Amino acid sequence: IVALAFARPFLIRAKGSFGGDIISAVIIMDNSYSMLYDNNFNKAKDKASSIINGLKDTDEVGLLSLGKNLSPLTVEKAVVKGKVSSMEISNAVTDFQAAIRKADQLLVNTLSGKKHIYLITDMQKVGWDEFNFSDKLSPGIELKIVNMGQDDSENLAITGLNYPPVLLDEGEPVRLVARIENYSDKQKTTTVKLY
Repeated sequence: IVALAFARPFLIRAKGSFGGDIISAVIIMDNSYSMLYDNNFNKAKDKASSIINGLKDTDEVGLLSLGKNLSPLTVEKAVVKGKVSSMEISNAVTDFQAAIRKADQLLVNTLSGKKHIYLITDMQKVGWDEFNFSDKLSPGIELKIVNMGQDDSENLAITGLNYPPVLLDEGEPVRLVARIENYSDKQKTTTVKLY
């Protein structure tokens, strides 16, 4: 029996390794133009900071926007909060699927006991059109959607503008044709002004 006891491998388990209560979280911030409605983007930044503040010193957090990876997983919460604070609205394509896949890749090899993806968005339908709901997250990863939107929100966008191909004389009227799309679920009439 003594010989068998000495033959067993001896493992030293690092604190926080192999699970436990350690959390690894990736926050995905929707930084599309629709988030400017009703100050939702600043509210989303506050929510992201609140999530980070709720993590323990040993927990790690990463940050993604819809366009790029802003911070890898780290225990340096102040660094990630700084990235949240300096984040800006982007005209990048709204692709939730790609962002969630990237977050999944960041989390899949961590040894944390809890793995969370927080998607902070206004839930506008642009970005979900091509979403494949049959895609599955890696085992042990949980997706939490934080909805910053409102049911009665307006989501109009100028998606095109046509103007004469030649310059006219000064003082001559110019005819512009703007294409405006309504991304909300309600019919809407609006007035557009040229400044």
